[in-house]
Amino acid sequence: MSTPPPLVSIVIPLFNEESTLPLLTRRLNTLADSLSFSVEFVMVDDGSKDKTAAMMTDLKCGARQGVRALAPERQRERGASLSMISSAPVH
Repeated sequence: MSTPPPLVSIVIPLFNEESTLPLLTRRLNTLADSLSFSVEFVMVDDGSKDKTAAMMTDLKCGARQGVRALAPERQRERGASLSMISSAPVH
């Protein structure tokens, strides 16, 4: 039996968040565990120059099931990552 899609999706754009990403992931896990409905967090790297994109992938492996990480392969103009979300596959 497949898992139903999340009731709520929350998009979190990230830009150069290498130092704050571990704390953010822990807080999102805690928040999700406290909710009475299903939620997914979609972390989107918006062309960071630091290690944000790589860390998103690493942290996703240790995060709860409802965390997705999207990172464009190249720098995009401001806000372009939001349009990328609409075409991302839903898990």
